[in-house]
Amino acid sequence: GSVLWDSSRAFLAFAAQSDAAIVRDKRVIEVGAGTGAVGLALARLGARSVVMTDKATQLPLIRRNLGRNRPPCATTTTMGSNT
Repeated sequence: GSVLWDSSRAFLAFAAQSDAAIVRDKRVIEVGAGTGAVGLALARLGARSVVMTDKATQLPLIRRNLGRNRPPCATTTTMGSNT
């Protein structure tokens, strides 16, 4: 749900330390996005597009976080439901 897991923090630290080459100009899908923090961060690190998915109950939180932190560098950011 609404938790940023330690593994997410570790991956984002790795992506940022790798000069973001691991995500730059890539298409990213975040399955079980929860808060959407990872997808938003990867968009800011240069992902070409980001798709965030989660259960329908999580989508309002993801939409709110997306609205407050819309990444200017991503050309596409969408959300879907796996229900």
